This record gives sequence, structure tokens and C-alpha cells, in this order.
Amino acid sequence: MSLHGDDNCVQFVIILSIKVFMVAFQQFHHMANISSEGTPLVLEGNSSSRRIVVAQKGVSSVSQGRTWEIFLQAANTQFGVNKVKHIFTRYGINTQTMIQQARPLLAKHVHMLEVGVSCVHREDLDRYAGSARNSSLLAPSRIQQLIHKHIPVPCNRLNVAPFQLSGTPTSTKAFFFHDPHLMDQEMQLLFSDIGNLPHRYAYLERLCKGIIPRELPVGMLVPAPDPSGHKGALDYYEIYDVITTGDGLVAYAFKPLSKSSRLQPMILFRGSPYHLSGNDVLETWLNNMQKNIGWLGYQSSRGKLAKLAHDTDFCGKNQRITVGGFSLGGAFAQLFTADHPERIAEAIFFNDPSIDAETADMFSAKINSMKKLPTSMKVRIFRTKGDFVHYANEKHLFCDVHHPQIDIRLTEIEPKPNLTTKQRHGWRHFDCAIPGNYTERVFTRSGDLDQKLNNAKRGEEVLWYERVRLFFGSYLIFPVFYILSRIFQYIEQKTGLAVLRHTVPKRSSTLR
Repeated sequence: MSLHGDDNCVQFVIILSIKVFMVAFQQFHHMANISSEGTPLVLEGNSSSRRIVVAQKGVSSVSQGRTWEIFLQAANTQFGVNKVKHIFTRYGINTQTMIQQARPLLAKHVHMLEVGVSCVHREDLDRYAGSARNSSLLAPSRIQQLIHKHIPVPCNRLNVAPFQLSGTPTSTKAFFFHDPHLMDQEMQLLFSDIGNLPHRYAYLERLCKGIIPRELPVGMLVPAPDPSGHKGALDYYEIYDVITTGDGLVAYAFKPLSKSSRLQPMILFRGSPYHLSGNDVLETWLNNMQKNIGWLGYQSSRGKLAKLAHDTDFCGKNQRITVGGFSLGGAFAQLFTADHPERIAEAIFFNDPSIDAETADMFSAKINSMKKLPTSMKVRIFRTKGDFVHYANEKHLFCDVHHPQIDIRLTEIEPKPNLTTKQRHGWRHFDCAIPGNYTERVFTRSGDLDQKLNNAKRGEEVLWYERVRLFFGSYLIFPVFYILSRIFQYIEQKTGLAVLRHTVPKRSSTLR
């Protein structure tokens, strides 16, 4: 046989082996989806008639170990060795131990892999596109095709609809102890119908209130509705950077993945986590309890945020940024906007508190004195009636801003369902099961905006709430939270045990 013929023979064997393993993974996928989480799966038959079945009692340890080996070979062939290893390490499964100790392969292990691979990263897409391709050169429609072709769709095993997921985990245990598998499941469910959301603000609302609290890693791809408006069509962001110093601020930089994308770069700030398993919980709530909400986290991260705002790899010189946040994240977004108005095209705020009057007054005086801004800006402020959070602090950043190039719109939303105060704060009015399940009132006149965005002019109820917040929050609770955060930090440094989760190993000890 010729040398050329030998090469063809080797290629044929390789291609055949890959197809065999792909078929094997599809069998694992099928059996796992028709079985309960704890069902053990086993390999049955010889190489010519191999199939995956539910294991019966008395299955040999050799069969169980061999089943794990075939499963991992199939997974490695389809998704890559590094990806599979990362997934099981993240979810706390030591695959070598499972093989050596001949532990059964359970349906939940297959589900873990499905959830893990559905969290697509830039390097995954490069692999699917081919080693010679750069995924940023692909059109968004081609990226969507590749992901649909190579990534199995995880089953919804949470028995909830995407719009029902709030920022906190669905499991009581995960409220106290971080469960990355559950968080990824919930995140993928929130991604599952992105292409069918009614409009862009529903998408941004879901990002700020539901997706961001689930901790997006750098390099992960985040689907977005196609800006052209075609239902079901998707474009994609890449998480370019995550800004944090451990003092309560967490900011995510969303960069459009494709060079032909019509999406704008975004910086979205995380709100306050309500679950103790979230990163920097105490430090985040210290920001809420400060007299000037958000200054602790913002001052610590100010340098990093300034660098990001002017990073041309993230946002080109002729591009502008969308900035936004929910709750405390909205206060951070206001402070960021005050520092970098020339870099911002759109600012969006959901149920955010105000900031200190000094910063707001300096911003309005600076903006109003300019004859022409470097770029026009669109500002959208959404407030749910009955939510006390937007009663907090003194003035919204855009109070008294009257520049003709800044389009400001305040929308007050009244939910039709009877909600508690806590439910009103996190309720997603655009991203809900029943469209129009609310009434809204829009304010655009400068006189109305100046009155609505200045808490000193909003009535006695608002002033009373702020006095209560200052007394109990700033003067009583803030010192307690501060002392607790330092006690936990000391214990962690001495013992090496993580009492709470942190975005960085060491946190700033300076109050600014």
C-alpha cells in the first residue's frame, strides 16, 4: 500500500472513532434525559452492539469503571479534554477517583456535563469553528448555528419558567452554600428564551436582576436578542472583564463578540446579593449602609473602572458604552457616569437609590455649562411604586440636568399583582409571563424630573425613610457589619478557611 493510502486509512480510522464516540455521547445524553438524577447508567454489549442502559443490581465494578471511561472518552472527543476536566472540577467530581473506585456513572453526572458545556466560552467557540478560524470574524448568525450544532440543550429540571427566577438561588441550601452546578443550571434557563424576549429593556432587566447575580466568568459568551428584531435570532457578548477589589462593587464588561455585531459594549454593575453564598456579601451591604451609598466599593474600584472606560480593545475610540445596574448596582452606575460621561451613550437604572447631592450637583453644573457634549446620551430610569430603595440617599445623578443632548426619561411602574415591598424591589415588570401586567407613568418634562429625582422634594414619606436608613443603617448597622467583615477576614487569614466567599483573597481595610 502506498504512503498516501496509509494516510487515508489513518484518517478514516480517526474519523470513524470520533463518530463512534459522538454516537456514544448521544446515547448517554438520551438515557440521562429519560432517567431520574440518581439513576446509575452502565455500558452493555460488545464493541459492535454497545448500548447504554440503566444499571441493575449486581453490576460488576469492572463494568462501572469501563462505563466511566467510555463516557469521558465520548465527552472529550465532542467537547475537548480541558473543557470536560474544568466542568467536573468546578462541580466537585474527581473523575479518576470515580474510575478507580468503580463508582457508578449516574444520570446527574451526564446532566452536569450538559450544563457545563452549555456555558460556552470563547475558546470553545474557536474549537467548534476550527483551529484556523477566529470566532470574532464570524457573523452572529453563524455563531448561533455553531452553538446549536455542538452544544446539547440541557433539560429544565428546575420546574420553573425563566421569568420566575429571581437573583437568589432556588435551593435553600444554595442560599448558604455556593452550588456552582445549580447556579449554572439557573443561568442557562435564563438564557434559554433570550431570543423571544419582547424588547431590549426586558433583556437588560433580566441581565441586571437575574443573570448577573449568578457570577459570569471572564471569557463566557452571553446571548443577546438580535438588534435587528428577528424573533429567535441571537447575537453574542463576551465577558471581557470583571472589575472588583473585594469592597462590594462587582462590574461586568460585556464586549460584542463578532466584529460585525450591532451590539454596543456594556458595563453592568451587580446589585446587592440576598444570599449568603454570594461573593462579598458583607462588603456589599456595607455600601448600602453608608451615608453616601456606594462610595466604599466605587472608590476602591475607581482606577480599574477608569482604565476599562478608556480601553480601546473593549470600546473603540468611535464607540460608546451602555452602562446600567439594578439597586446598588444603579448607584455604582451613577458614580461611574459622573466620572466618564463622554464615554457613555446610554445609561439605564432599575430601582436604584440616589447618590449624594454634592456629586449630583457637581455633575449637573458641569454638564449644563457645556455648549456641546462629545456625544448624546439616552437616560432611562425605571422605578417600581412602593419600593423603598429609590427613597434612599439625596439626589439622582440626572437631577437638574437640562442639556439638550441628554434625553432623560423616568418611568414609574405600578404592578397589577399585589406584591410585598421586597417583591416590588426585584420584580421584573418587562420580563414577565403576562405582557402589560402593570401600568406606567412616564416623566420627561424637566420640572417633573427635577422634583421626582430630588428626594428632598418627594414628600415626607421619602424623607422619613431616609432618616430611618441613616439612623439604623449608617450609625448602628454599618459599624456592626464592618466589624463582622474584619472578624471574618482575620479568621480566614489565620485558619485558611473561607467563612464567606470573596471575589479577591484580600480586601481593602480602608473606609473612604
